[in-house]
Amino acid sequence: MILRKDSGFTLIEMLFSLVILCFIASFALQMFTMAQKWLPDARSLNPLEWEVFLNQTKKEVRRSNSMNVVNNTLQLGHGSDIITIEKYQDKLRRRLNGTGHDPMLQNIAAVKFIEHTSAVEILVTDKKGKVYQCTLRPYMSGGGRR
Repeated sequence: MILRKDSGFTLIEMLFSLVILCFIASFALQMFTMAQKWLPDARSLNPLEWEVFLNQTKKEVRRSNSMNVVNNTLQLGHGSDIITIEKYQDKLRRRLNGTGHDPMLQNIAAVKFIEHTSAVEILVTDKKGKVYQCTLRPYMSGGGRR
């Protein structure tokens, strides 16, 4: 006796697998759009990065004994050292005595340092055009400036 097997897909099995494929594909598309909303934009400034920059710069300003804005760079004197905060390419960097490259912020389109009598105002614009602003004052306003 010869056994006969038909090994192939029927039309119903093919339609059933197509329905399952469409169902999975629709969920995958929704997951990609939701994930894109949660991912940060590569052109914007990360809010946590801004907070770290503010805290670090406040500490530098408060420790400094002089504070000057020269050619849109912030120069802070700390003893015999000069700390420079300046824009370099799309970053805001910190340098000590004209050497080093310590990136503080990235995705920066523009930065402006405005020197006031006892403070310095920092305006940072990211690549999306959003402006971040802060005003920093040393502990001794006016007494430690040169």
